[in-house]
Amino acid sequence: MVDSETVEVRGYVSEPDRGPQRWTAKDPEKQAAKRAEQAAVYRNRRRAKGERSKQLHRKRGELVERAFEHVLDDGGMRRVHLRGRENVHKRYLIHVAAFNLGLILRKMTGFGTPKGWASALRGLFGTWSEAAEASWRSLRGVRKVLEFPAGARPSLGVGLRAA
Repeated sequence: MVDSETVEVRGYVSEPDRGPQRWTAKDPEKQAAKRAEQAAVYRNRRRAKGERSKQLHRKRGELVERAFEHVLDDGGMRRVHLRGRENVHKRYLIHVAAFNLGLILRKMTGFGTPKGWASALRGLFGTWSEAAEASWRSLRGVRKVLEFPAGARPSLGVGLRAA
């Protein structure tokens, strides 16, 4: 906490109940450092009980914890079966990187998965084909209006014959 205060960052760190702390030291230099730590911890405890801290913790639960829960439960990473801790770590990194890529794509385009892209393309092509079919139907209607009765074909010009 002291280090974060030296760079002027206010922390809202929740801490477990550790019971009574010993804020004393025999060496006078260490005693000054202990007093600075004590003051920083007490300021953090005071901030942690405030309304802003509660808002930040709700935001953390909404953004961070939900993402971890999604990766672990829905992504199947809670029960991954690989041999070796390093392999599990690699798998977890790849999985989380793909999750983050999906978030970025969703933010940029509105679709975050390949299925989302496919359905968007189907929707786009479906709309395009419906528009093309409607225009074709309207052209057929115009052709019927312009049809001439049998035997009354217009002249095609000099030297040209109707096929």
